[in-house]
Amino acid sequence: MRRLNKLEILTQKAKQIVAEELEKAQIPYKELEIIIHSAKRVGVQGDQRTYCHPLELNFPDCQRKEIYEKCAEQISTRITNEIPNINGVLYTI
Repeated sequence: MRRLNKLEILTQKAKQIVAEELEKAQIPYKELEIIIHSAKRVGVQGDQRTYCHPLELNFPDCQRKEIYEKCAEQISTRITNEIPNINGVLYTI
């Protein structure tokens, strides 16, 4: 059985958070692309600077506006708070 690498584990956690938040906002979705960039960036979490990976979320065109208006902030906050190696969320619009 193949072991998941670090970025695959982080991607699974992010997908779970996105699914939970979209369910709360009552937004059905079928497709979602999550990209965790291997390059790191400087960010601020709490009172500290961090040097971690950014995560990019890409939804189909038809859902972007609704997701952005209803729950983008909650998704971003949860991902950066609950996944220790992610310090920023980018939305492809």
